[in-house]
Formats: sequence, structure tokens, C-alpha cells
Amino acid sequence: MEKFYNLIKSKSSRKNLVTGLLIILLVNLVLFPNVPKWMGVDDFSTDHVLDLKFGYTVDEAHFALESMGLEGRKAYLVIEIAVDFLYAIVYGFFYAALLILFFEKSRSKLLKNVFIIPIIGGTLDILENVAIIPLIINFPTLSSLNVGIASFITMSKWIFAGTSIFLLLLSIVFFLANRKEKNSDLNAFRRY
Repeated sequence: MEKFYNLIKSKSSRKNLVTGLLIILLVNLVLFPNVPKWMGVDDFSTDHVLDLKFGYTVDEAHFALESMGLEGRKAYLVIEIAVDFLYAIVYGFFYAALLILFFEKSRSKLLKNVFIIPIIGGTLDILENVAIIPLIINFPTLSSLNVGIASFITMSKWIFAGTSIFLLLLSIVFFLANRKEKNSDLNAFRRY
């Protein structure tokens, strides 16, 4: 794990972090909302996107995919294949790099190793795409086993995503507290 930590840390330059942030913003603000429109689907609703749900049954998956219509499912498939794979990789490594950056000064091995949580979340997002793509392609025939697996992966992804966000907020607090402590120590030193 130390080698993986060092690899991510070595690639965590300011330029790479800014690039990662820009890609995340581009995907969330431009690609996700507009790919369906660019494909001629004006009434695409994110209410039916399985990736955004915290689990679903066969009936719920069937209703969601049916509600999209044929063109909506085509747009969803394009998003899953062309956008969400890259997005999962970028946000997984971006959040991992931020956790490494903010927890870098920690003496706690546990805190240093939390960088793996967003990597697992991104990996689960990729597995979720792999599980959802056959559901879209094979619609209206949905296997309860395939839907169950996809739903489980989706729930797991959200648990790791939520944990990643919590850890990122915690790491920022930790980072700011350490900075304040360093400034306080520096000011105390200057008085003498």
C-alpha cells in the first residue's frame, strides 16, 4: 500500500489536481446534463438514472429504464460507456490525492491510509457501470440476479462516496488545525 500511496503522492502536483478538478466540473456541469440533449433526448430525467439511486429492485429498475424510452436508454448507455468510466477514475484519484495532501503530516498510519477509500469508491463506480450496461442493453428483459448485483454495487459505491466526502471534510479540518498550530508555534517563537 505504501508504493500505491507514494505513486499517487508523486502524481499529485498542483497542475494535476487542477486538471482533475476541471475534469470533474466539466463532467458534472456540462457532459452529464447535456449528452442526452446532444443526442436529441430533450426530456431525459436524472430521476430514472440507476447510478443516482441508493439501490433498486427489479421493478424499480424496469420502471426507470422504461421511463427513459428507447432514445433515453441510448443516451444513458453512451454516458455509462463514454463518460462515467473516465469520471470514476478521475474522481477516485482526485479525492485520494487530496486526502494524501491534507493528511500528509499525520503521524497516524490509519489516517494516511484512508486515501484508498475513494479509490475503492471509483472502482465500485466502474463495476457499477459494468453491471448496469447489460441491464440497458437487455431491456426489457431484466434478470433479478443482475439487478441485485448492480443494486448492491450501487449501494456500496454510495457508501464509499459518502465516506470519501466525510474524510475529505475531516482532512481539511485536520489540515487547517495543523496550520493554525504551526502559525501559533511560529508566533510564540518570534516573541522570544
